[in-house]
Amino acid sequence: MRRVMILVALLLIGLFVCSSSTAEITPPPAKSKDVAPLSTRYLCDAVCRLYDNGDGTVTLYGKSVANQTVDQIWVKVTLQRWTGAGWVDVNSGYRADRYNTFIAQISKDQSVQRGCYYRCKGQHQVIHNGCYDPNPPLIHYTDPLWIQ
Repeated sequence: MRRVMILVALLLIGLFVCSSSTAEITPPPAKSKDVAPLSTRYLCDAVCRLYDNGDGTVTLYGKSVANQTVDQIWVKVTLQRWTGAGWVDVNSGYRADRYNTFIAQISKDQSVQRGCYYRCKGQHQVIHNGCYDPNPPLIHYTDPLWIQ
């Protein structure tokens, strides 16, 4: 009976230790997904996505859309990796600037280390008639994606 109680106690301790360490490794979910920035003058849609290609690479995708043709519109996507304590940039970001149009899109493939969580950080802005919309640029993130 004593062996059974010791075994049960060890199992419970193991479960507690495993669940505690998992909480430190698993990143928090994104606070914002694709957004429709209703409070801006020109920017009306902002998208960023992260896709696992299954071959040790991911695709970062971003899109900024204005409600009319504008002087300049841009989108920037940055790959971030979860360290267990916070998010760090894996690259300096990929940016697409477009002029005299209403849309900017970008899609880039990037190699990643397997066994980590990644997310995409999207940044979006319109510049029209000297107005930076929004100012500062709109920033949002995808949910974490585990790469096996």
